[in-house]
Amino acid sequence: MSMEREELEAMLVFLANDTLEGDERLEVETAVAADPNLAEELKVLKGIRATMQAEDDGIQTPGEFGLARLKRDIKASKRMIQPAQSTGLWRIAAVVAVGLFAAQTLFLVSQPGVEDYILAGEEQRLEFALQAGFVGTATEADIRELLLDAGLVIVDGPSAIGIYTLSAPDADAQSAALERLQNRPELVEFAEELQ
Repeated sequence: MSMEREELEAMLVFLANDTLEGDERLEVETAVAADPNLAEELKVLKGIRATMQAEDDGIQTPGEFGLARLKRDIKASKRMIQPAQSTGLWRIAAVVAVGLFAAQTLFLVSQPGVEDYILAGEEQRLEFALQAGFVGTATEADIRELLLDAGLVIVDGPSAIGIYTLSAPDADAQSAALERLQNRPELVEFAEELQ
């Protein structure tokens, strides 16, 4: 049984790799010896095989390549992390952050008027407080303008029934503010001192 030309050309790869045996090998070698084109093709295939074997020492399989890449990335990440740990860069950043926080706190405490603020949820006894309720047609702008003119600050409210707790800076201001609120019936439904 003799091989067709296409079969002979396909078998040249196996001959170049030295994996053909028996009658197949003998038939392909005979055809190569008789045909200079097949001989040239075999020569090229053997050259490619030799080049690949020479490079094979440097070539890794996909699994080996992936493992080598992973090891390289781990080494690179250790180099990036190591200087920060050895120099204590994070400690320096923490000290700077704490210093900025302390400076900001001191700045805010030293500002005039900061003592007028009350922490949310903190129980405070209001010395100069008023309670007031506003008519339903009073707008937010009208109420704000009235409270600013009277020197009052909203401390609480409105409650479920619309009552506001207001604070004045001192006793005289409290009395003057109460009188001012009571003289505005178009906005104020009621106003009284908080007991």
